[in-house]
Amino acid sequence: MKEFHRLLKPGGRLYLTVPFFQPTHFAPYYYYAGFGESWFETNLGQAGFEVTEVLSLGTYYDVQCTELLRTLPSIRIYCQGTNEWSYMDAITDGLIAMLRLSRKSTNSHTLGNCGYMVEAIRK
Repeated sequence: MKEFHRLLKPGGRLYLTVPFFQPTHFAPYYYYAGFGESWFETNLGQAGFEVTEVLSLGTYYDVQCTELLRTLPSIRIYCQGTNEWSYMDAITDGLIAMLRLSRKSTNSHTLGNCGYMVEAIRK
């Protein structure tokens, strides 16, 4: 972050896209262990930036959908002799439920999401 600060002139804008894809623990103090909205505000602030926007990409339920989609290949690898396609109905039901919850979610991105887009201005 300090190198970004050195490279930008005062008033210059920094745009970051950061993958995340894991549950958040111990929010809002998660910046000690991983990326989250607080991490950007804390670390960019300490490096001489003003964070103007942090957008979450996806919701907690979108993360769960992706994990469900990984289930079929993992059954083939880790459950030898099991027909992964016999579990398709359960996985499909889970995906439908997670997609519905994602559309209704108002704040689940704080539990986990697929990444962040960040805008900051060098002071």
